[in-house]
Amino acid sequence: TTTWFRRVVGSGGCSSTSNVVQKSINGTSFTWTGNVNSTWNVSGNWCNNTVPTTNDDPTIPVVSTNYPVIDNITAYGNDITVATGSRITIQNNGTLDISGNWANNGLLYPNDGTKVRFSAATGTQTITGSATQYFYNLEKSSGSTLVIGTGVNVQINRGGLVSVNAGTFDLNNRTLLLKSKISATGIDSTASLGVVVGSIANTSNFTQERYNSAVRGVRYISSPVSGMTFARLKDSIVIAGPTAAGFDAPNTTASTAKEYQEPRNYNWTKCWVSLTNINTVLASGTGYYLYVPSKRTTVFPAAEPVTLLMKGTPFTGSKTFSLSYTATGSTGWNLVGNPYPSAIDWDSPSWTKTNLDGAIYIWDPAMGTSGGYYTYSSSMASDGRSNGSVIASSQGFFVKATGANPALSVTENVKVNVKAKTNFRKVEPSYVTLKVTNQNGDVDFTTVRLSAGLVNEDALKLTNPKLNFYSKKSSQNMSINSVNELFANLEVPLYLESASSTNYKIEVIRVGGDINANSDLKLKDESTGEVVPLSEGTVLNLSKDANTQRLTLFRVAESQVVTTATDNKLSEMQLYPNNLVEGDYPTLITSTTTEKRITIYNASGGVVSSQGTSAREYALSDFKHLASGVYQVRVASMEGTRVFKVVK
Repeated sequence: TTTWFRRVVGSGGCSSTSNVVQKSINGTSFTWTGNVNSTWNVSGNWCNNTVPTTNDDPTIPVVSTNYPVIDNITAYGNDITVATGSRITIQNNGTLDISGNWANNGLLYPNDGTKVRFSAATGTQTITGSATQYFYNLEKSSGSTLVIGTGVNVQINRGGLVSVNAGTFDLNNRTLLLKSKISATGIDSTASLGVVVGSIANTSNFTQERYNSAVRGVRYISSPVSGMTFARLKDSIVIAGPTAAGFDAPNTTASTAKEYQEPRNYNWTKCWVSLTNINTVLASGTGYYLYVPSKRTTVFPAAEPVTLLMKGTPFTGSKTFSLSYTATGSTGWNLVGNPYPSAIDWDSPSWTKTNLDGAIYIWDPAMGTSGGYYTYSSSMASDGRSNGSVIASSQGFFVKATGANPALSVTENVKVNVKAKTNFRKVEPSYVTLKVTNQNGDVDFTTVRLSAGLVNEDALKLTNPKLNFYSKKSSQNMSINSVNELFANLEVPLYLESASSTNYKIEVIRVGGDINANSDLKLKDESTGEVVPLSEGTVLNLSKDANTQRLTLFRVAESQVVTTATDNKLSEMQLYPNNLVEGDYPTLITSTTTEKRITIYNASGGVVSSQGTSAREYALSDFKHLASGVYQVRVASMEGTRVFKVVK
């Protein structure tokens, strides 16, 4: 504002007027007043009645009430200053975009899902102020350099994400801590470092927590940072072994930290080798066995949560894992580890897998009374969990090589933010997941999938210490078994092995795909002859029995459950043409709009494609790209099933 002033002096009836003087009042001060309410974007809350933008310098002083709240909007500022005793709250996915420096001597309350974005295109931006700065999502979005100031540490709250999309994030050898927590329902909320497109510098004090729930037992771990040693883990927990090598008592020849050596022995369970030095560095991409007893500060207490700290330079970029296949060793079992400070997705196209069986095998210390393995392969987890493809940070896991020269590599694009991950499910064939619990509280799971019986949809069974539940394929024990759905009189024997003779409870915990749960598949107790339908929630109680092959999953004769082609709706179904030339494809014509599953099989019974539709007319354009040969098209719906022969 520009104002003109003059001075008039009067005395004894006389007066005198001064020259006119121009005075400019600076109106660009963006100081928060909170005169109206706590909403950032209300102009009346700022001393000049203007909401700050990218080029303005907001200051948040101590006020009597109404501290600013950024609620479901993007707020902007250049140099932002928060005074001691003051605060800013961000909530409901709000974002604070900073194009200059962040000087916070007060408090920032960053609720879940919120973001602070540093967006300068050039120059240097700094984080200064109080000793610890808290963020949920912290994003470096443009080409500047972001520096953590001297005397300042940064914490990313559990579930949060650090994104370096451009420029450089200079940690200045200060601590950047990624917090970890697991909910009572098992959801992992560990903070992550996202895909690094720019660069990270001076990272010696980068730290990621790995929260472990209150279960005393074995974990398979890996390191997301370089330079991490077991000696650092000993700061949090007791690691037993020879004291001369730096381990805790008892002074034994074996330690509770081990590595897995694939060539060591014919039996995969005997390939564990105790580490001989507490200063052993955890190699990137390698999994390790670690017994987690309790916190270091207590001796033999009741089980309690333990948080391990992984400190060092975060691993970024591509990773090629070290794998082997030894016919005279464990025949291809390799314990690898997640190399990144982020959860990763086994289903991501960013993996390269050669001579591997396609499954991952993960030890869950909370399964039953003594832990157990769950497996994941091709959209299916053996224990029925959702997001089974997600491998947590610091998690070791087994893969199985199927032949010589196995290879496994990955890029950073495999990273996934677990809390934000939408579980886009693939089109699934029919499947059923069963859970067994013995009277001691031990549990195990097995899954049978009805498809073409392809090997790359399977997962082998790794032996648990007390209870095992599995089916078989040839002579191999399976945790996920894909059996050919074309078999009309399907029978899948199921096996139970327990360390002690007990009663069992069998539960049907998941039924998926197009199984007719009440009449198609059944479960039979071979000892009593009792038969129950495979409906989700079905329970079958088994008494003690010495027979290992205790159950049979079977399908009754197809004629009893599938409407024949003489049914009017099925007989009206047509597929033409049936004899194709190059470039042709058939069209399915039906009289109903009910959901139909259309599966194409090649001459050997393998699935070529599978899709669902409710359309009356559906073009099978996949045939355009198929080689010459004889194919079967199976159309399954509520009305029944028809199979057509197509020759190309």
